[in-house]
Amino acid sequence: MPGDSFKFLGYRIGRCYSPQTGCSYLGVRPSRPAVQRLCRALSEKTGRRMLLLDPLEVVKSLNLRLAGWANYFQLGQISPAYRAVDLHVRYRLRQWLRWKHTSATWRRPRPT
Repeated sequence: MPGDSFKFLGYRIGRCYSPQTGCSYLGVRPSRPAVQRLCRALSEKTGRRMLLLDPLEVVKSLNLRLAGWANYFQLGQISPAYRAVDLHVRYRLRQWLRWKHTSATWRRPRPT
């Protein structure tokens, strides 16, 4: 069928539409499960179990993971996938920093 699409090596291959002309073409884009796997991995790296790590270490780890993922998924219609990953990583990093700050204030010794 011309409208069907399939997944191959993390990509969804199928019919895409040009935003400028509206014409259809055969294109690739990152599949939804590939984006979800990356978001789960980023959530693990910014979980509460990682609060003892230095923020620079966490950011370096996230940057390495994101750069590798972006280098692999650089073909086709990537803007929606990149936007979803960007929103997720910003939310998780803000949440992790908030948890880290809150836990650090509880650990401080009280002045006598």
